[in-house]
Amino acid sequence: MTHCCLLRADLSDLFVSVQGEGPLVGVRQVFVRFAGCNLACSYCDTDFSARLHLDWKGIYDFVAESLPVHSVALTGGEPLLQVRFLLQLLPALKDLGVRVYLETNGTLPNQLSEVAHFLHWVATDVKLPSVAKVPPQWKVHEEFVRQVPDGVNLIVKVVVSEEVSEEDRERFEALLLQVDRDMIIVLQPVWGREKETVPLLLDWQRRLLRIFPHEVRIVPQVHRCLGVE
Repeated sequence: MTHCCLLRADLSDLFVSVQGEGPLVGVRQVFVRFAGCNLACSYCDTDFSARLHLDWKGIYDFVAESLPVHSVALTGGEPLLQVRFLLQLLPALKDLGVRVYLETNGTLPNQLSEVAHFLHWVATDVKLPSVAKVPPQWKVHEEFVRQVPDGVNLIVKVVVSEEVSEEDRERFEALLLQVDRDMIIVLQPVWGREKETVPLLLDWQRRLLRIFPHEVRIVPQVHRCLGVE
């Protein structure tokens, strides 16, 4: 595989660990953590600064040396901010035969459309303004979810705290009703506030199960319980 111009990605980290969020909890993955994000959520404590600058071959070699793994997780920060680099990396990972799991804040639908055919899972956040303390993203989230092809496993995650508003719950449900496709819905409590949120999580899970024919799971951040990245 050759390219006339090898781009370099800005990464904050590259490592092997276990997936700690959502329905793939516990699987072994190579994590490609991209630097930079276009949002600033109130509960986020991830360091997005760039510490590594690698071309696709550097990441490819690391993945190859780390096999066997379940999949490669593209996370961040926001990986889709570096979509031109992904267009060089993803064909190489496909040639290697590894599956790809994208973790994204779900606000860059045009960039997703460029790489979606290389992906096996898209785990997208829907940012609740009352919890994340960011401007509403409802329309762009809906457009983003519509860009996920039917053959790609879709995971829709919302981070929940006791501050969540009824308006945000209703807007989230309305968004899902607009998107008629299979998905897994994940309710994730803000780290460190799980106990306070349990009654709300259980109530919302029951409410969602009455509305949607989808899986609805409550999954805390298990990797933090294990003390790993």
